[in-house]
Amino acid sequence: MSTLYVGGLPPSADTEFLRELFDRFASVESIRLIRREPQGPHRGFGYVTFTNAREAAAAAASLDGESGLRVAPAR
Repeated sequence: MSTLYVGGLPPSADTEFLRELFDRFASVESIRLIRREPQGPHRGFGYVTFTNAREAAAAAASLDGESGLRVAPAR
């Protein structure tokens, strides 16, 4: 498994937005938006976990910088 940090998300972004964005790279296992409160708005970033590290690397290389997004391996 490999997890990517995704920052610079617009306020309107939700898990479906991220799934549509990353599904073209396949093997998305989970998506998590970080929120201040359980039902509150997200904080502008989240994490996408892939089952395949190679696909995660391809997603990061392709999407980093697209529409103001910051996509990088999570630490």
